[in-house]
Amino acid sequence: MDAPPPLPNKFDHGSTWPLAILGASIVALAVAAYGYGIPLASRLVLAAVPMSVDRAIGDLFFESMSGSALTPSRLAAPEQARLRAAFDRALARADGADRWPTILEFRAGAIGPNAFALPGGRIVVTDELVSLVGAREDVMVGVLAHEYGHVKARHGVRMVAQSALLRTATSLLLGDYSAVLAGAPALLGEQAYSRDFERDADVESVRVLRAAGLSPAAMVSFFERLAAKDLGSGSGIAIAFASHPADAERVDFFKRAAEAPAR
Repeated sequence: MDAPPPLPNKFDHGSTWPLAILGASIVALAVAAYGYGIPLASRLVLAAVPMSVDRAIGDLFFESMSGSALTPSRLAAPEQARLRAAFDRALARADGADRWPTILEFRAGAIGPNAFALPGGRIVVTDELVSLVGAREDVMVGVLAHEYGHVKARHGVRMVAQSALLRTATSLLLGDYSAVLAGAPALLGEQAYSRDFERDADVESVRVLRAAGLSPAAMVSFFERLAAKDLGSGSGIAIAFASHPADAERVDFFKRAAEAPAR
């Protein structure tokens, strides 16, 4: 008796399209999870994280940089006071009593003309950036307002949460922040802000500048000065301003904001 013929196999003869579709679907789901699910989950986690964690992360990073990449400022005390006063006036007009608490630190060091915001409200500005800006208080206010936007939106902690979500989400929700605190300084130094975070901070810069009666064109001038400085690969601190230089889209945003009537 002859053996029965083999059952047809739809995957024979190179018919692998179902596997290809399955693979593509898995990739699409992974991309969607990374692009939408993880950022959304990080916002939910962030709502459960107290501000004391922001401050602890910011302090750890600042201490890790002090004495190496950051050294005491050589700016004269009256110059520091002038710039602090300009920023304070702008925030007072923009947010009044609702302004987010900030600490403005001036430092010298090996990161060139730069500024960056740390979780908890500390904003660091280098002497080299002050030298680059010169007497332009409007430019300094625009740069600091951008960093203020990162502080208000808690971008630093959100970035840490997104980067370490799979490992630390449960710990965060249970109130155990030790794993996050241990890895946060390295993440802040190596992981750059997303394009969406940068857009949000640019919008905040425009809002504060306008509230202070200043033109967003100040930021166009700043980007031009940075480009002329040719900082190469950046500052070595991924979240620092000069590590995410302006592309054409960001420059155009500030140009259009300068041309548009204030609301």
